[in-house]
Amino acid sequence: GALLSASASFFFARYFRNAYFSTKEIPLIGKINHASRSTFLVVLMLHLGPVFPFDLINYAAGISKINYRTYILATALGIIPGVLISVFLGSSFFEPRFFFIAIALTIILYCVFRKKEALINKDE
Repeated sequence: GALLSASASFFFARYFRNAYFSTKEIPLIGKINHASRSTFLVVLMLHLGPVFPFDLINYAAGISKINYRTYILATALGIIPGVLISVFLGSSFFEPRFFFIAIALTIILYCVFRKKEALINKDE
């Protein structure tokens, strides 16, 4: 369901980008286009981190120059941790041990994201 929603948002933005958007006016789009060699990593990191809303990333990718295949692969991998955490949290209402697993996964994901963010910022 999440991949279908992401694809719909991507193609909606891709369809209307020429009529309504100028990529020079939106800083996030410019950054995504500028990182053309590592677009997969950019989209993956945006989906892994809890900073940007899911739909905003999808629309931004549709407006940018990212090809669909790269986008959907990065999105599919990037949403896995969030989906697992959501499932574990939902299950924790019936099994308390899943609550602790969800908390642990959340902490691990946060640490990985912060470490990757520090490495990316260090390279700039």
